[in-house]
Amino acid sequence: MNDHSASSMAMRIALSSWLLLGLLFAAAPSRAADNTGQDVRVKRLHVELRVNADGTYVEDTDWMQQVNSPRAVEQAGQIRIPYSSSLDKFEVVEAKTLKQDGRSIEVAASSIFTQDGLISPQGVTSFQDIKTTVAVFPDLDPGDSIEIHTRVTRQRPMLPGVFSYSRVFGSELQFDDVSISLTAPKALALAVENVGLQASPPVEIDGQVRSTWTYRNAVVKWPEDDAVDPIMYQPRLLISSLASYDDLARAAAAAFAGKAAPSEPIRAVAEQITRGAQTPLEQARRLQEWVAHNVRYFAIELSIGGYVPRPAEEVLLTRFGDCKDHEVLLQALLAAKGIASMPALLTTQPIYQLPGVPVLAAFNHVIVYVPSLGVYLDTNTPSVSFGALPSVDADKPVLLLGAAVPRARTPSVTAEQNVTTLTTDVTIAADGSASGEDLLTATGASGIAYGALADALTGTDPVKVAQGVLLNANLAGEGTATARRISNSGSFRFDLLYELQDYAPLDQPGGVRPVPPMDFLGMAARGEVSSAPTRTLQYQCVAQINEEVINLHFPPGLQIGVPKNVSVSAGARSYESSYVVEGSSVKVRRRFISRVPRGTCEPADFPAARALEESILRDLRAELRYTPLTSAH
Repeated sequence: MNDHSASSMAMRIALSSWLLLGLLFAAAPSRAADNTGQDVRVKRLHVELRVNADGTYVEDTDWMQQVNSPRAVEQAGQIRIPYSSSLDKFEVVEAKTLKQDGRSIEVAASSIFTQDGLISPQGVTSFQDIKTTVAVFPDLDPGDSIEIHTRVTRQRPMLPGVFSYSRVFGSELQFDDVSISLTAPKALALAVENVGLQASPPVEIDGQVRSTWTYRNAVVKWPEDDAVDPIMYQPRLLISSLASYDDLARAAAAAFAGKAAPSEPIRAVAEQITRGAQTPLEQARRLQEWVAHNVRYFAIELSIGGYVPRPAEEVLLTRFGDCKDHEVLLQALLAAKGIASMPALLTTQPIYQLPGVPVLAAFNHVIVYVPSLGVYLDTNTPSVSFGALPSVDADKPVLLLGAAVPRARTPSVTAEQNVTTLTTDVTIAADGSASGEDLLTATGASGIAYGALADALTGTDPVKVAQGVLLNANLAGEGTATARRISNSGSFRFDLLYELQDYAPLDQPGGVRPVPPMDFLGMAARGEVSSAPTRTLQYQCVAQINEEVINLHFPPGLQIGVPKNVSVSAGARSYESSYVVEGSSVKVRRRFISRVPRGTCEPADFPAARALEESILRDLRAELRYTPLTSAH
């Protein structure tokens, strides 16, 4: 992760949304089969930083990477580097393909090009200062290497007078030769956090201090599944001219100052939106929903787009913006109604504690905090409900810009704020075929995550969506599936209608697993813990309630036996199931609850959680046994 490059740690999105996506589409390969560590080898990474007293700098990066598989060739054959031209001048000094036979093939100037801006909702190029430089490497085959030398000239600091640098080395990649050198004025005080790199003694020449750090790793090691705070346990170099996070908050607050002033057009819009709303709570609710649904969101991380938002009136006029533009417009609308608020910096990455050195890369997102209501508001997701946060925002350290005590924490998601319910009704015919319906509803954090899925499925073929679900469940049949929001407050609904062939041959004794095609509860249970037998690091977990009710209707003339009821618990997690025969029908109820208090769980809790998962999966494998009455005697 680098404050002034395009790279950043991969963002984890809400667990629950991926669970349903896994049901709709072909499952991704497990990480055990992912050989990225062997696919790519960083043979050289040399960085030369020349820092000025005002926080500007020049950074030269000489990078050589070997690609050892067709997948790596595909990924590395075209490199895309986004940057902000209002902050940086970016150059590709040299780029080439290095063949295994020793040949060197220069990347032609025509194969290095820059794309301008983003496209606005009206189809107009916007954010003109956001550029993407693309370099296409010729004749690249497995075993070859790419070599690129880039130069970034930071012409304006991200925050006035602030220099910040972050580099984290993932243990899943092999680094043969890393060298980072930094030259800065002796008078520029820099805080440094170095873990795992070899530091050379600083050298002072003519009032400039040159420091060098080197690194290599001989062993490639995969990080634990869902482990959090990688910045805290992986080799890293963090450098900042800021002495504390309070200093960072003050500098960022100055960048936001005056941007959320409520102009007359903003006041007029605020009045129109809140007409009839009597309380500040209802007014804030309406304003948040209006911004979320009427201002198009462009995902530009703070590390690329900078910390300075556009004025609120400009955002209102164009009706699009990134997170900080959303934030200042909502602040201005709230201010127009006399409701005080402030920006809150946080990260959507799996970082739950801030590093010791206050680096800008610790934050990539900004939302609004309303002190009088005690709520955080994120308008970047249209399906977000008032007072609820997407999972990626929850339980995160924040900096409140303008607060007397800027360091705070967003609230955790509670189980009652993250409820998913699946109701299944299946009727089995005498010939063993079946017709059924699955109805999944989700509210709170899961509903927010699913809102994007509802948008993604808009216009897709409902028959193909259903085929994907049935295929994943190893069921032969056909059907239709639809996904939609059922309100603007984070509620979601997914309907699956299906006809199955050879579901249960009833002419002889047999069994049926009472697991719906969507098997949401099973996936939720598996998602709670990794397949790894042990853990040594904190890992992501989520408070949730998952319930399912399954009604199976058999034709008459069968003797039906059901599994034993189950009730197990482990710390903050519990599971119970019941099986009741009602005539020729069976009603199955299952409920999995996780009341973990935070977004992270301790490795010491993992064995009990894993044991609970195994109990749940055993119950899900249990069968309803049936015997034709003519065979029962």
